[in-house]
Amino acid sequence: MPKVNSLFYLGFLLMILKTNLSFSAIIPSSDMVDNLISLFAALCFFVSFNRKKLPKALFWTLISVVLLSAVSVFTNKNLRLLCIVLCCVAMYGEDLEQTIHFFFRYQKLFFVLHTILAIALGFFGVSIIDKGRYTFGFSHPNTFSVVLFNLLAMYIWLNYPKLKLQHIITVLT
Repeated sequence: MPKVNSLFYLGFLLMILKTNLSFSAIIPSSDMVDNLISLFAALCFFVSFNRKKLPKALFWTLISVVLLSAVSVFTNKNLRLLCIVLCCVAMYGEDLEQTIHFFFRYQKLFFVLHTILAIALGFFGVSIIDKGRYTFGFSHPNTFSVVLFNLLAMYIWLNYPKLKLQHIITVLT
């Protein structure tokens, strides 16, 4: 697993955890837990952003974007947009390939563990069916497919130079 060696990656890991908890129908979570994780992630992103040496014009432009997104926290009572904006701002100067690799590894870990847990619960008689379809423990049947597609897209991005036509055909079938 990639190491969490900066506040940016700690915030990123917290956002991965928050998102995966909101997707899950088998791991209990509450709005308070969701908001606390979002708050800590936003704090990590903000501190990470402030440690970077940016040109003044860029700094104030990014601060104004962050403040505008902060307005949505008060109007919508949701930290999601602010965390996304802070993550994008804090990502300035980070290695994109390393960040995608970090996200891919932790998302894959959650996906595999969550799917195994859902299948194990099914063996013990716990029903995880929504709208007549098996959800693999996710909050909606399509969420499993969306997460799997994101993992495939990240895998292709990370391994593009090594991929051959036969690999792409295998992935698409």
